[in-house]
This record gives sequence, structure tokens and C-alpha cells, in this order.
Amino acid sequence: MEERRESPRRLLFAAWLLAVCGSAYLIAPAGILPVLTAELAIGAAAASWIVSVPYAAEAVVGLPAGRVLDRFDAGRVVTAAVLGLLVAIVWGWFAGGEGDYASFLASRFLGGMAFAALWIASIDLVGRSVDPRNEATALGFYTTSGPAGLALGLALAPIAASGAGWLATFPVLGCLLTLSFVAFALVGGTADPPSNDARPGPTAGALADVLGNRRVWPVAAMAFVAYSLLLLFSGWMPSYLAATFDLSLEEGGLLVALVPAIGILSRSGGGLVSDRLMERRRRPIARASFLVVAPATAALLAVNDATLVVVLLVLVGFFVQFGIGVFFSYARDLVPDAVGGTTVAFVSTVGILGSFTAPVVAGTLIEDTGAFDAAFGYAALLAVAGLAFAWIAPEPGGAD
Repeated sequence: MEERRESPRRLLFAAWLLAVCGSAYLIAPAGILPVLTAELAIGAAAASWIVSVPYAAEAVVGLPAGRVLDRFDAGRVVTAAVLGLLVAIVWGWFAGGEGDYASFLASRFLGGMAFAALWIASIDLVGRSVDPRNEATALGFYTTSGPAGLALGLALAPIAASGAGWLATFPVLGCLLTLSFVAFALVGGTADPPSNDARPGPTAGALADVLGNRRVWPVAAMAFVAYSLLLLFSGWMPSYLAATFDLSLEEGGLLVALVPAIGILSRSGGGLVSDRLMERRRRPIARASFLVVAPATAALLAVNDATLVVVLLVLVGFFVQFGIGVFFSYARDLVPDAVGGTTVAFVSTVGILGSFTAPVVAGTLIEDTGAFDAAFGYAALLAVAGLAFAWIAPEPGGAD
């Protein structure tokens, strides 16, 4: 038990691997949406729900999970979450094989609930295991599990679909998730942390303070925008590239996988720059992020060359995740320690709402207009809003 507290790097890496596999499960269908529309006999709007429904589930469970984490052991929550994900994977495998769209959606909802608990618990666990001076660096690295998992899922699903069939993705991800959990358990991630022995829980008044804290809301709003853009592009760009530039789904999936994959560098970089070069200031990172994201997203409306589209997507992917790398530590710095888990859950939940709504809005716009331009316009409006929130967000410590 003490070894885990003395080895935060091993705990961080094991938690990272676990989240990579969970994130891959969430996004995998986005790489093969045309296959799913054919196999399940559904349209673009219905297909978008397959991508979005896990994020709706995350939004439902996020705040309750945060309140639990401010009272109980995060390691046990992670264990329960992994079991829930494995059940969802098996359920989805059978439902997909039967062509049962409703049951498949239900399995994805369960998977989203389980992943939300895993994500929030792991952030809390990692955040409390490291020196406070390195918190943004550690959490920035942990959040790279999201883009790494998105890249894995986007690349894996088309390959599986063209080889053993799209359902083969499920047992592969189930095996990877199981192996990563074994690694997490071996470094002591499931043990009770000593620091929890006398950890105070939040009062109802403190929870109300988090929800009513005007300093936290701009950070949560930026998370909404960032996750909206990330999931909108990750969810629909493989289909856009295949339809517009005559690329295969495998080629489109691999190219779009660069969007989340670049976040492995940018998310950890955002936290590192904030801790080391900015003396733990968070706001400059958020502003720099959206200063690039807003014009780059708007430029997608005017570009018709496949190479330039991919370059702009990678640019957006890098800088939108540069900000994500500090949002969770940013929010924790604005509130008392006793409600740190609840605050992380709040910001995460608002971000997840962006992950949920963006693919659905884009799918509806694409289906209604028969083109992708309206979806790109929605993305551009989101990016401008993110820039506005970055300018009004406070700096932790009162340096506004």
C-alpha cells in the first residue's frame, strides 16, 4: 500500500493504460459509421447516437461519481468501473451480432457510465498521488489517455471491419482492457490510499458552492467547447474524407486518428508548460489554445484540398487539447481541497455534454442539409465561444 504512494509514476502510467482502452471502446464505432448504417439499417442521425450515447451516460453519472469520490476510495471505484466496461463490451458484441440497434445503444450507455466513473476516479487518484507542484503535469499526461484511446479506436475499428468483421473490435478491446487492469492492480491502484483514512466529505453547502462558483463556470464552458470540437471532428471526419475525397474508411480513419493522437504531445505539454514555465498559471494556456483553434476551425469552411484539411485538423487537434491538458487542474485550483473531486466531476460532466451533443448536432445538420458545411459552421461558432470564455476566465489565486 505504501509502495503505491511512493511510486506515483507507475500508478499514473497504469491508470493511463486503463483509460486508453476505455476511450478506444467509446470511439471505435466512429471509424466505421458507414458500415454500421448498413449493418443496423439506420441513417446518419441514428448512427450519431451510437457515438454520442456513452457521453450522455457520462454526463448522467459524472456529478454523483464526484460526490462519492470526495468520501470514498477511488481504487474501488475504478475496479467497479472496469467490470462495468467489460459487461458493456460483451453486451454490445452480442447485440451488434443480432443487429439489435436499441440493445446496442443500451450497452453503449452502460459503457459510458462505467467509463465516467473510471475517468473521474483515476483523475482524483492521480491528482492526490503526486506533489502539488507537479499536479498539472501529471494530470496533463493522464488526459493524453483520451486522445491515445481515440486514435486507437479510430484506427482499429476499420481494420477489424475489413478483416474479421466489425464485431471483432469488441473481444480485442475487452482483452486489452483486462490486461491493463491487471497492470493497474499490480502497482497497487486498487488498494485503499492512506490519505483517505480521515478525508472529509463535502457538505451540501459546499456542493452548492461548486455549482454556483462563477470562477469555475468559464473553465467548465471551455471544456464543453474543447470536447465538442474533438468529438465532432473525430466522429464525422472519417466519413467526410471518404465521401468528399474518395478515400477508404481505413485511410480516413488513420488520417483522422492524427487529430486525437497529437493530443498525447499537446495535453502533456500544456500541463508541463503551465507548471514549469508559467509558475502554475493556467489562463495563458487556455487563451493560447483558442487563439489558434478559432481561426483554424473557421478555415475548414473554405478549404477543399484533402491535404490542407488534414493539416488544419491536426492543428486544431493539437491546440484544442493543449488547453484540455490544464482544465482539470485549473478547476481544482479554484476551489477548496474538500470538494476537489466534485469540481473535477463538474468540469468533466460539462465537457462530456459537449462530447455528447456535438456528434448529434453534426449528424442532424448533415442529414438535414445533405452536406458537411453546416457542421463545420457549428464547429466554428463553438471555437469563437471558447475564445470568449478563455478571455473572461479567472486566474487561480485571484490574479485576474
